[in-house]
Amino acid sequence: MDGALSRAVSAAARYVADSNCDNTAVFEDSLRVRYGVETTGRLSLSNEFVRELLDYTPHILSANTSSAPTRSKLLRLLFSLALYNVRIRRYLCGELHLCGPVFECLKLSLKEQLGPQNLIDILRLLQVLTYERCLVLGIWTNGLISFLMSEITRIDEMEWMPYCMAILCNLARRSKSVCSRIKKSTSYKAFSRRVIKLLSHDSRIVVVSSLVLVGYLEEKVRDMVYCAQNIHETFQCVFNVLIMGDSDCLMTRHIASDLLRRLVVSETQTISSVPVITSTGKDVMNYSFFNRCIQQTAELLVVLDPRLEETVKVYDVLLALCSLPQLCSPVCSAILKCPPTEARLTTPLLAIAATVAIPVEDAVQPEISLKALRLLTGSIILVCTADEDLRNNLLDVTTAALCAHISETQLISNPVVVFMEKPPSQLAVVLELLRLLAALKDFSKLHKDQYWKSLKDPRLVSFLAYALSYGDHEMVHNALVIYTHCSQLHAFPSTGSAAFCGHHRLSFGRFYWAVNRWTKIARF
Repeated sequence: MDGALSRAVSAAARYVADSNCDNTAVFEDSLRVRYGVETTGRLSLSNEFVRELLDYTPHILSANTSSAPTRSKLLRLLFSLALYNVRIRRYLCGELHLCGPVFECLKLSLKEQLGPQNLIDILRLLQVLTYERCLVLGIWTNGLISFLMSEITRIDEMEWMPYCMAILCNLARRSKSVCSRIKKSTSYKAFSRRVIKLLSHDSRIVVVSSLVLVGYLEEKVRDMVYCAQNIHETFQCVFNVLIMGDSDCLMTRHIASDLLRRLVVSETQTISSVPVITSTGKDVMNYSFFNRCIQQTAELLVVLDPRLEETVKVYDVLLALCSLPQLCSPVCSAILKCPPTEARLTTPLLAIAATVAIPVEDAVQPEISLKALRLLTGSIILVCTADEDLRNNLLDVTTAALCAHISETQLISNPVVVFMEKPPSQLAVVLELLRLLAALKDFSKLHKDQYWKSLKDPRLVSFLAYALSYGDHEMVHNALVIYTHCSQLHAFPSTGSAAFCGHHRLSFGRFYWAVNRWTKIARF
């Protein structure tokens, strides 16, 4: 892989210096290697060749000397990279400001009449890039908004209209200034009428994008769509889009997931930082379709590739719902009671447990294992401990042997062990796993033995010290709970031991200072 990337970087450098026929042919040939899902997921910005190649792309796309075929090949490669690798996507749209050069390609495509497929390729890349919150807006934004609105309001609907809706939805969600720009447009009245009609469109991504735009732009229609009389139909529509997806369009489940969470979980910050249910979501669990929709959403965890971002979005919805005290119990019960079928022998619970065991290096989204583990520990456990049948099912799935395997793998290979400058979130798998074992130990001797065995492991000290020193409030709380159990053991390392944190030695004096500090805060 490094060899292919190195050749691509060299070819790009020669092409930028002189775009003659020979250099163009070599550069285009180096772009023919189309990276698949697994390969793309493993590409990292820490790889110097990846970063160098990406750094050349804004210049190549903007250069007058770049031919249409060269731009087309590069755009497709960038789309493949950005679709599957979130970190690369954020680098492209944030630090490299790539949306500007891509929009220039859009204008050239229209001017040179390069055809619908070239236009769709460009719009697909723009859809992926504009999805990120770190997107940097620029002078290109007004031109793109005008183009999108004109395409959406066309009498003859074009095949790329769904991409235009998704991009405009991303931009409106990203910035209030974009919403203001849309409302000030001379074609806004025609556009708003069109968006209302699109609520009944055949394309699911068009429908869910219209719902988002209505929420941001059209107050009268928003009050009608999201009012108490109609909100249940809106919820059912969004759930259906999330469950069914849209094979013809990108990121349909992404938009549905984000909208569903915003409809249920308040974005207003509270003093306690505990999530609060919205006025629109206060009755959601009373809807007749709610229980079945939760189960169908959970069933996606069985059929979707657990390594992909689409699966992360499903976990985000379930975790968001479970974060609310009113919804935690009914949501977890629905997930756990979801039975296997003839066509699908496994269950969401088994799929969640399997996702927990995915090695970090195999996941396109490194946090997927942690999200799965949080769904088990932070939410489902609450229901299982009160229901013997459900508890037994969970014990069968999350065996003590599986927990031991995950624990040993983390203690050996977790990056924090070697590089203490890593983000504290790297510790979360170990702490969440211990939370799970702590909840199960009272119901299974094997899990109890594994829990106390884990607490006696001296390698755990570094994780606790780092979590207490640099973790957020949730991580510190988890570490304190674990520490109180550790302190009951005579085998727990004494103050003569030491752990490394950052670039300096973190003594156990520092460790116990952190414990005392956070204990006082917790009591306060």
